[in-house]
Amino acid sequence: RPRESQRKASKQARERAFCSGEHYAKDSAQVQSRCQSTPSSGHVATRHGMSSDAEMLAATDSAAWPRWYTPRRLLAIFCCINCLNYLDRGAIASTGVLGHSPRQSKDDDDPPACDSDDGDADSSGVAGAFDLDNLEAGLLSSAFLVGLLASSLAFAHLAKRYNAFRLIGVGLLLWVLAVVGCAVAPNYGLFLAARMLLGAGEASFVSLAAPFIDDAAPATQRAKWLALFYVFLPTGYALGYAYGGLVVDVFGLHWRWAFGLEAVLMVPFVVLGFTSKPLPLRGSKNHLADGSTSNNKSSSGDGGSDGEDADADGVLQAAAAKTGKRGAAERRSGRGSGSLAELGADLAQLAARRPFMLLLLGQACYTFAIGTYGYWGPTGARDAFELCSADLIIGAITAVAGIVGTGLGGVALDRMGGGLVRALWLCGVTSAAGGVVCIVAFHMPSKGAFCAVLFAGELLVFASQGPINAATLWSVPVGLRGLGMAVVTSCLHVFGDVPAPPIMGRIQDGVHNWKTTMSIASLLYIPAGILWALGAIAARAGGYTGMHEQPAQQQAQEREALLPNGGNGADDQD
Repeated sequence: RPRESQRKASKQARERAFCSGEHYAKDSAQVQSRCQSTPSSGHVATRHGMSSDAEMLAATDSAAWPRWYTPRRLLAIFCCINCLNYLDRGAIASTGVLGHSPRQSKDDDDPPACDSDDGDADSSGVAGAFDLDNLEAGLLSSAFLVGLLASSLAFAHLAKRYNAFRLIGVGLLLWVLAVVGCAVAPNYGLFLAARMLLGAGEASFVSLAAPFIDDAAPATQRAKWLALFYVFLPTGYALGYAYGGLVVDVFGLHWRWAFGLEAVLMVPFVVLGFTSKPLPLRGSKNHLADGSTSNNKSSSGDGGSDGEDADADGVLQAAAAKTGKRGAAERRSGRGSGSLAELGADLAQLAARRPFMLLLLGQACYTFAIGTYGYWGPTGARDAFELCSADLIIGAITAVAGIVGTGLGGVALDRMGGGLVRALWLCGVTSAAGGVVCIVAFHMPSKGAFCAVLFAGELLVFASQGPINAATLWSVPVGLRGLGMAVVTSCLHVFGDVPAPPIMGRIQDGVHNWKTTMSIASLLYIPAGILWALGAIAARAGGYTGMHEQPAQQQAQEREALLPNGGNGADDQD
């Protein structure tokens, strides 16, 4: 009797979770009939009483979660990892670690007053140690492209076959090995190779972390949580600027120490990724798909109750079990989810979504400008306005503007009611306005005015960070969020921050004027805003108005697929 009571309570909780989910709106007749007969009392019952998709999954199988897990702890851990990722990018761009070589300044008409007169390679950073020009120095920021392109789509697609949390652990291990390689590389070629491996390691996290947060966040605070996660992009960059300057200029250590210390800081997260019970992720191979049924059976202690346990699994577990069995059978026959054919079909589905494609193009323009500021910002400010403490000043401006701007963007979107259309409109307006202000900043007559106007411009620019990444997740089907993030990440790197440093470095070699160079980069914020505004119009026209929403016909088909037997005989299943 206790076991039967537990099974009945578990089944009711799953039914309530199914009916309370935001992405399972009660449009179809089968869903309406099923949910109208489901009790609505209890801590799982109401649509808004369920605070997150993670809690819905937890209702189906509490054994799927490690003991340390809470949504806020997961967010905190992912924020720390994100901060370390971008701290590395800021460190390689800092004047302390990147340094300066004679080849970079030999053609400058007005050498900066802040340059030191000694020619010690140890004090001139990576550029001085390997005698780099601006183009070669710019490639240091871009080298991870090879690894990222080779791994980003692969990690996202593998998440349909293997647990996404474990894949993040694998990526972080590669990241640590790559950073150690940067610390010990004896020449420019091996240093570039280590940066490429860094891209392979970063690919798993940037593709899969955001979907975890989207699942874990309270339903009414998703944009805010994603904004908090992405606030560590500018914060990490800013800390990296300061970190590089402190390690080399303040503590007098060799620039290689900066990379070695980064590796030490990341090791605990690698250990967590490999030793913790893996977290389930909607649309991923997870504990729900391959462990829930066996766990329920073993907990019953009754080998003869398999049929009753299977009946008690409910809608979500039945769908997951179907998916798991089908995937296993297809993999055995060589036609599994890892096939290139399925990957091609998934990519075609993403390409058919006009809002997603416009968002993607806008992200590329936006990230090209961000990449230029991230890599050449301290150097450009130092040379254009003779800011001798450019690392600390630009780092402070970026950190404060990034934290405040990203936070305000997420809060504003939540207060506007969320949704894909509102997110894209918000990003379009703030990005275009921020680009205009940043152009003005580099033509101000004094250092103080430059810093004040640049802060205002970056405040507007970073207001897009949280909403645009939330929009990316909301513009694709739930099961393709990881792949969608991987596609966006790959394209924004290919056309954005990867080519930006060497291209803008080559432009600077030609014009010898950092004010002109940085203004050219700032112009790209404006077409980014225009493309996002067009995406909002396309989303409204196509019916992609909410979170994880699709046109009505696709919505109905996907919801029907979640019901046992494709929605037929739902009442019989009860």
